[in-house]
Amino acid sequence: MKMFRLFLACLSFAACGAPLRADDAKNVPCPAAHLVWDKANQVIYASVPASAAGAGSQANTLTILNPVTGSLISSAFVGAEPDKMALSASGKFLYIALNGANSVRVYNTAEHKLGPTIQLGAGVTVADLAAAPGSPDCIAVERQNRGGSPSEAGTVVLTPVGETRKSAINGGHSLVYDAISGLMFGFENEISSYGLRAMSADETGVLEVGYKEGIIIGNQHLTAAQNGLLYADTGAVIDPIAGQKIGQFPGHGYGSTIASDASHGRVFFLSGERRGAKIEVFDLHTFAPLGAINVPESGAPGSQLIRWGEDGLAFVAGGRVWMVTSAQVGAKLPEVDLSVTATGMPDVLKLGATAVCTVTVTNRGPATATGVAILDQLSPNLEVVNVSAKPGSATAANSVARAETSDLAPGASATMTVEVRLKPQDPNQDHPLISAWQNAVARSNENDFRPVNNHFVQISRLSSGGPAPTLAGADLTGVWKSVTQLNEGAGADLQATIVGEFEVQNTGTEPAPASRMRFFVSDDRIYDPQFSQLLQEIAVPALQPGATFKAQLKARLAKGVDAIGFFVFAVVNTSNTVQESNKRNNIIVSPAIP
Repeated sequence: MKMFRLFLACLSFAACGAPLRADDAKNVPCPAAHLVWDKANQVIYASVPASAAGAGSQANTLTILNPVTGSLISSAFVGAEPDKMALSASGKFLYIALNGANSVRVYNTAEHKLGPTIQLGAGVTVADLAAAPGSPDCIAVERQNRGGSPSEAGTVVLTPVGETRKSAINGGHSLVYDAISGLMFGFENEISSYGLRAMSADETGVLEVGYKEGIIIGNQHLTAAQNGLLYADTGAVIDPIAGQKIGQFPGHGYGSTIASDASHGRVFFLSGERRGAKIEVFDLHTFAPLGAINVPESGAPGSQLIRWGEDGLAFVAGGRVWMVTSAQVGAKLPEVDLSVTATGMPDVLKLGATAVCTVTVTNRGPATATGVAILDQLSPNLEVVNVSAKPGSATAANSVARAETSDLAPGASATMTVEVRLKPQDPNQDHPLISAWQNAVARSNENDFRPVNNHFVQISRLSSGGPAPTLAGADLTGVWKSVTQLNEGAGADLQATIVGEFEVQNTGTEPAPASRMRFFVSDDRIYDPQFSQLLQEIAVPALQPGATFKAQLKARLAKGVDAIGFFVFAVVNTSNTVQESNKRNNIIVSPAIP
């Protein structure tokens, strides 16, 4: 292991209360663009771009540091201009944005080796990346166009083996993974609506489950999620489920550098102080200032601050990574384990029908949970008929039911009962919902050491209780009858053929003239002509109202290509010869190819 000389800095404190123990700082020459703390391996990852002043032999590397000793463990070339990084939820994979190569590099933290480089597209870089809530080894990436405005280029999910799962939405210019709710949140800071988007994300892609405008506005970025709350680089604190700003740390505005830590109940702000750096410390819950740490010889700090270990902080300044240990980090607080279960959503929910859902929260941890809140985020097609809590009180607004209950001692439980009704849905909306769901979430003031059980999702399929409404004019759509893959050979000699049957339907009131349809294959459920492969084009005869036509798909794939697990899109009226009253049902995706 190559060791660097350790530089000790004199630290001064502006603290409340009793005197603190002596603290120090170590640093290592490393002009990092971004830092990530890996708790499992007890190391700090640093991305070092070639454009950084003094990069030298560390240019374009992933550099691994030991924060305890202040030493460099290793450096490995990863690609052009590495920048932002994020760990998957499992911690097994680190994803590194390569802004000079329009790609993302994977690093296996368990095996300590580099993985594949995943291309994002020409002229596309990473705006932000975060762990994908529904897939512990994957990452979600918000792509951005260089020089474009707005710059959003869509969200994708990347797998550790180099696969890309596309999305039909733009997640936002900053992404944050929240383990408490099991969701990912994104904020759009370039669009005047200033939307906060809630998303589920797994290996199949990204799905929007909630959207609220104007909670915060301006050129802000989300920086972290703690205890189910979001923190922005303006010092704003947001309740993303309730859809409201609940607090503001004093003395901080746009562009603040922030680190938050629920396990110690503190929030830290980094700023320049003369020739050095200053870290201000605040109480996570009361927003009250607790003290400050000064590092006078560090030079002007960069735009990132992270927590590491029991009492450590780290930042970049003067071409070095500074590792600070301080009693100002505070003692580790008692932890809880809130476990959520829910019942009552039927398998199928009919229009106008109601369902009574019961959400139960139990504290399975060793300490009392204080400030317990139960939140139930409902899909937009559900309305709350009635809500109650025991013990405590409950309210509902904007498809969110909320209960404030009493403190929960170890083993104690609380319940919230929510009666919901399925609302009518506009059949012409861009993305009609095919299900109804609730995401029940519980949180408290204390850090929850097992957040995976803090949320519980129930889903119902939709049924109108009768035939679909008939629209005036011609209306082409269809249904998949079958799809499969026939194989000859294996491996590089595999010769696969996709075969299937699709029934084209005219569900309108007027005849539809002759038209054409196409079949496309894709590795996910999102239809994107740029990424989907055309398999076949078929002529469709004229169809009277209520008439159908069976289209047979048979398409041989390139040698060695296996489409098992892929999806086929049937796109009707590709010739645009039918003047339809509704074109939003012209793309029909098949089940996964078995």
